[in-house]
Amino acid sequence: MGRRKPRTPQRTRGGREGTGHTVMTVTSPVNYGTPVAQGRSRGPLDDTPLALYALFGEAIDESLGKAPLSEPSDHASDQASFDAELTLSVLRMPDAIEPKLAHRSVAWMNKAAMRARGWVGGIRVMLVRAPSVAAAINGPDGADGADGTDGADGADSASEALVHLWPSKHVPAGCVCMDSSSRRSGGLSYGTQVALCPALIAVAEATRMEVELRSSAALWDKVPPATLASLVLGEAIDRILRPGSWFKTYVGGKSLSVEVIALFGDDAETSGSWHQVSSRTAIVSMDLATATGVVRRVDFDSSQGSSGASSDGWVPKEVPAEVLASALRVGGLDDELEVVRKLLQRAVAGSTNATIRPAKGVLLYGPPGTGKTAMVRSLAREEGVTLFVVDGAEVLSKYYGETEAKLAAVFSAASAACRPAVIFVDEIDALAPSRESGTLTQLEKRITSTLVGLLDELHASDSAVLFVAATNRVAALDPSMRRPGRLDRELEIGVPSPSGREAILSAHLGALDAGVSAVTPADIKWLASKTHGFVGADLAALLREAGVYAMLHGSAQLRMDDFTAVLGKVKPSALREHVLDVPNVRWDDIGGQAEAKQALQEAVEWPLRHPEAFVRLGIRPPKGVLLYGPPGCSKTMMAKALATESELNFVAVKGPELFNMWVGESEKAVQALFRKARAAAPCIVFFDEIDALATSRSAAGGGSSVQERVLAQLLHEMDGIEALHSVVVVAATNRPDKIDAALLRPGRMDRVLHVGLPDAPARAAIITNALAKLDASLVAADVANHLATTLVPALDGYTGAEVAHLVKEASLAALAEVLDAAQASGLAPSAAKPIPITAAHLDAGLAALGPPRTPPDLLQFYADYAASISA
Repeated sequence: MGRRKPRTPQRTRGGREGTGHTVMTVTSPVNYGTPVAQGRSRGPLDDTPLALYALFGEAIDESLGKAPLSEPSDHASDQASFDAELTLSVLRMPDAIEPKLAHRSVAWMNKAAMRARGWVGGIRVMLVRAPSVAAAINGPDGADGADGTDGADGADSASEALVHLWPSKHVPAGCVCMDSSSRRSGGLSYGTQVALCPALIAVAEATRMEVELRSSAALWDKVPPATLASLVLGEAIDRILRPGSWFKTYVGGKSLSVEVIALFGDDAETSGSWHQVSSRTAIVSMDLATATGVVRRVDFDSSQGSSGASSDGWVPKEVPAEVLASALRVGGLDDELEVVRKLLQRAVAGSTNATIRPAKGVLLYGPPGTGKTAMVRSLAREEGVTLFVVDGAEVLSKYYGETEAKLAAVFSAASAACRPAVIFVDEIDALAPSRESGTLTQLEKRITSTLVGLLDELHASDSAVLFVAATNRVAALDPSMRRPGRLDRELEIGVPSPSGREAILSAHLGALDAGVSAVTPADIKWLASKTHGFVGADLAALLREAGVYAMLHGSAQLRMDDFTAVLGKVKPSALREHVLDVPNVRWDDIGGQAEAKQALQEAVEWPLRHPEAFVRLGIRPPKGVLLYGPPGCSKTMMAKALATESELNFVAVKGPELFNMWVGESEKAVQALFRKARAAAPCIVFFDEIDALATSRSAAGGGSSVQERVLAQLLHEMDGIEALHSVVVVAATNRPDKIDAALLRPGRMDRVLHVGLPDAPARAAIITNALAKLDASLVAADVANHLATTLVPALDGYTGAEVAHLVKEASLAALAEVLDAAQASGLAPSAAKPIPITAAHLDAGLAALGPPRTPPDLLQFYADYAASISA
């Protein structure tokens, strides 16, 4: 809501000069004197017999005695030094009483106090906020906001209310009880000290008024204008109103907020009006004599957009200073913040050469949650500039030309500001999408053209304004916006490094109250090293989860244990679509394969854990590792163990998952996968069954098949123009001969590791690990000796999966023996006592396995392939 025009003294109907504005009461010439039993008196305040008000006052006074009043404020007894008749504290009207108030412009005071001052019931008094205590009582959330919620109106609040005062023996001394509608319109809050003095202002009758409907258009759009005016008038009757007063009526059982814009008396004098109204509402003009009204929609004239306000009165909103003051110092973005700061300083300084203009547009792009918006707010706070934020939902309108005029109003307001200004548009791709797609509406095309023209005008002007736009879909932005002279500079706000994450965590923890955080700098450094791929929003979520965990466990301090407990619950937002719930697989769970494990750790873990050592020695880290071998030899299990042991971000993809029936979508899926992996670096990307994704082009049948296009995109991502930093590709296959040779060359798949059949120690380790998962009482004593002497040699030629399956078959044999014994003795299966697994059960499991399922010719193929790549 915009600012109100300065009030000028106006003559009231009674011929007396008011205190800067005329206050009028809306009256109705019909339905005079509705029975008091209904709690509704519709006669004019000045003409209704005093007895009627007395009866009404006594009825409410009795109800006040039955309903609990709110406690007086601590300031109730504080007699502030205010030059007025009396200073009291505002009390809340009980909920049970307020609906009964027909005359909302009423207040209640202690009966003895009124009698002592010689005041009679119904006296018209002015309640004015006491300035000496207003700031102490009415903080930033003191007065009610326009929406009915508590929130100070700031400078726009009237801070005064004109009411009829009635006595009550139930109101404590030193307090005044008033209804929420009058209090809200007066800009007063509960507990605020107000000065009461007899009103020295005349109250004239209003013959016409204009109100603004502040609720959603869906609530009133289909209501006939006459009905709508009647509903509003029914609530306005007998109120003491002035421009800015708020009240509510009900349409179909739903609340409709109404704000008074202007009031007109019989002498054609207006009581003033609000300077601005919202474009997303309607104006209701009502003739009070006939109780009729007209709903006037406000159509937009785009030609008036350059005047600084839109044609329906909408004006751009500056970000309040208190909001900017609460903005955190952005951590990890010092370099980017300095670039934008210098651009702002150059825009403010201007240019002495008409042909050389400073850059006045900058585009911030990067994944969501990296701090683009926070950086702009932090810059505005540090530099002391005016910040205008363009909200797409607020700017867009269904009326022709209205959106363009609002955008023009933002630029005009920024140029006319008394100090340097920043215009910030978040998610600019939604306002100016690329016109090359061919699917844009006429509105989107007009908005893009308008923004292009406004940026050209801004670049050619001498105004101290910097235009900052942000997006996480830079490719979706119209190319015309990205040329020099419009968005001159483009800055990528990427995923923070470990030092950046450390700075972000320090900033968030430093903003907590003293003594709340017990996390040391060393703890913060450790957290930063464990939160790979986390952006600022993820770290804030981690802090929030840790705080909730601490509260649930009765701790008033935030400790490192709280962070470690919730660290696994927060995932990097960039990888939420691809992150695999990695099972708890360790290297020790994989029997044997020592050489493959060591090679995998050297190729993947070492470069990501110790990058500085590789840089110092001039070693280029491997970009990819290919695991090949017979099915069931723990290739996929090794990748899972690598993800668990390394504690790095892990993305698991099966080759066929990337294929799409639409042309070009499969390549986009590969591109998006690696883009997210880069954003979450350091990261491991695991391709299972990669032979289905990267089939050799000679075997693809030629032409432009989808496999060829996907393969080309994969080759480009791994070793193309854009370097692949801190991202390692691990792939597994059973058919390495089917993979294209271009993918297997050094620089892409630097390591090709053969994962063969387990040897004797590996087979023993696999069986031992499988038996260790069982209860010790369920393994017989003869198993260990039988395992070493008989079972391990007999399993030669079996894969690791087959060896592990032997233990399952032995367990089933033991279970069958238990069930047979229970059936023979007539016991229920659940009552039967389990028996341990013996050597006989293991032999039965071996018999159930059958012969090895890996044919000798396949083993020979792997041996030949290993010899060919090592030759």
